[in-house]
Amino acid sequence: MTRRADRFGARTCGIAMLTCLLAAAATAIGQSPARTTWQALDRRAEELYVKGTLPEAIEAGRLALSAATTPAERGQSLGRLGMLLNASGQNDEAEQHLRASLRIREETFGGNSLEYAEAAHDLAVLARDTGRSDEAATLAARAVGIRRRLPSTDPRLAQAL
Repeated sequence: MTRRADRFGARTCGIAMLTCLLAAAATAIGQSPARTTWQALDRRAEELYVKGTLPEAIEAGRLALSAATTPAERGQSLGRLGMLLNASGQNDEAEQHLRASLRIREETFGGNSLEYAEAAHDLAVLARDTGRSDEAATLAARAVGIRRRLPSTDPRLAQAL
C-alpha cells in the first residue's frame, strides 16, 4: 500500500469517526443524530474544498449525500457533490448529480424558488464547462430571473450574474 493510500484511508477513517462522535453528541443533547451528522458532513465537504483538498471534499460530499434524510438535504448534497465532481473533471457523474439536484429542488421547493435557482446555476456552470453554451445560457437566465427578486445587495444575486 502506498503512502497516498494510507493517508486517504486515514482521512476516510477520520471522517467516519467524526460522524460517529457527532451522532453521539447530538443524541446526548436531544437533536436528531442524522440531521447533525448531515450538517457536519456537508460543512466538512465545503471546508475541504476551500482548503484545496478536492479528493477529500468529494469523499465528505459522498458521505453527506448518504447521510441526507430529507429531500432538501438530498438536493443540496447532490448539488454540492456535482459541483465538486465538476471541479475534478468528472463531468458525467457531476451532471447526473446536478440534474437530480435540480429535479429534487423543483419538486420540493418549486420552479421559482431560490433553491431551484441555485441548482439551475450549478448546472449552467457544468454546461458552460463542457461547451454547451446554449444550455448554459438558458439555465443561467432562469437562475438570474429568479434571483432578481432579491434585494440588489444580496450576494446571491451577484453570484447569478
